[in-house]
This record gives sequence, C-alpha cells and structure tokens, in this order.
Amino acid sequence: WGVDPTKLGFIGFSAGGYIALKLAVEHDAQTRPDFVGSVYGCCMGDEVEAPVDAPSLFLASAMNDAISFGVHTGLVKAWKAVNKPVEIHMYATGGHGFGMAKRGLPHDTWPERLGDWLRRRARAVAMQLIDVYAPEMRVAPRRLRLGDQTTLWGSCSPDGTISLSWRLILAPPSCFEAVVVHELAHLRSRGHGPRFRAVVERHLPDEAERM
Repeated sequence: WGVDPTKLGFIGFSAGGYIALKLAVEHDAQTRPDFVGSVYGCCMGDEVEAPVDAPSLFLASAMNDAISFGVHTGLVKAWKAVNKPVEIHMYATGGHGFGMAKRGLPHDTWPERLGDWLRRRARAVAMQLIDVYAPEMRVAPRRLRLGDQTTLWGSCSPDGTISLSWRLILAPPSCFEAVVVHELAHLRSRGHGPRFRAVVERHLPDEAERM
C-alpha cells in the first residue's frame, strides 16, 4: 500500500480506543506509534504506568461515560509523570459512543480539536529546532508559518518566513529536523548550489538521507 511504517499514528474508539492505549503503553521500537488518540477508550483501569518513550497522547470522552471516564483521567496522570505530551477533552455530556456525528453539542468538534492539537505539537517542535539551529547557523527567520501543504514539507520566502507543513509532526523526528535545517539554510543561500549544500552539510551532514 506504500505506507511508511515510520509515519503512523493510531486512533481508536471504545474497544478500539483500548487497543490504541495498549499500544501506547506496551510497544517496542518497531511498533511504537508516532502518536495515539483514544476516543472514549475503555478497559484500562485507572492505574496506568506510562513508558519513558510514551507517544504523544490525545484523549476525548464524556464525564457521564462510566466506561471511559476513570481510564482517561488516570492516563493524564501517567503521561504527566513521565513528562510526555498529553491532551484531554472531557465533555460534560455525550455518554459512550458519541462518535463523529454532528448533534449540535460541544463534543461535535472533537475532530477539529485533534487537528488543533497536532498543529500545536508541530509548531512547538519546529520552534524548538529553530531555537537550536538558528543561532548555530547564524540566521534569524522573520517568522514561522504552519500551513496545510500536501506537496512540500517546507519553503523559505525571500522575506525570511519559514513555512512548514503541520504534517511534519506525523513524520519521523529526524525528518522534521532535516526539513527545518534545510529551510534555515535557505536564509544563507537561496538556491540549492554548492554554497547551500556546504551550509547544510556543516550542520546536518546526513540531511539528504533523513528526507
């Protein structure tokens, strides 16, 4: 199917949410997902220990859902204990199984909140990388723009704006890092000639392999 196994997240609902959560807690280097989403996931109990390499976690459920309420609140504590990213949306009503149907209720928007979460994660990672590499490369991007590009990972405009696709958060961290270094290098050299390549190779010699 042409799916890159290093660019996979796992989202599940109810019993599927349980499988997603089990994968978040019990995985090895080959099976660790890049992120996990559990929507009213069940059956984990409220005492969970997060692994040190726990993936980013997104949770959504309702307070009047007796099946998943305790599960999700316990997971937040576990993820915070190992200082890993976790976001929870706990709606006042909705019960178990509100799904994606639009009913004119607050929980209708959880898919949009998932998208917002992924975009915020992408921006935070991009800023961390820029803070590391920009001083080292002696460049100062004017601003960072996160967009919805599907054909390019990133670009650098003549005014110094670095534009990145938020979908980089779904790529391997090494690829994300390579794209940021690549675009920062364009602040030193606009084209892809020898001068540009020298800048990139000085700061990230394996940039091409990471892409």
